[in-house]
Amino acid sequence: MDNREQILSKIKKALRRSGDTHTFEDVVRALQDGRMQSFWNETALVVTEIVATPRRNFVSVFLVAGDLNGVMGLHDKVCRWAIDNGYDFSRISVRPGFARLLEQRGWKKRQVTMELELHGWCPLCSNDHKQD
Repeated sequence: MDNREQILSKIKKALRRSGDTHTFEDVVRALQDGRMQSFWNETALVVTEIVATPRRNFVSVFLVAGDLNGVMGLHDKVCRWAIDNGYDFSRISVRPGFARLLEQRGWKKRQVTMELELHGWCPLCSNDHKQD
């Protein structure tokens, strides 16, 4: 498997891990129409999207794929692009191990992202309190 095939495989894996909110084709369309941006090197890819809020605009790191050295090698390129384009900060949701690496680069934990699958969920119904 060459680098392109490995990165493609890791992109699809990252999309699954992040909740299957987008397909690979969705990401390609967003890149083509400018809603997302891509940064790459031989062994990694970072995909970002711009988030505009009433008070601040920022860069959200949507997807990271590739080997760790390649990904970390893109860090400064993405940050420089964001600064050069006038964005205030960058945000990313990551697994705990990657968070430790980012903290070494100056990133701060602001909050913890949690997720609840809602299919079949009822606030009054749990394993302890099922309705008959």
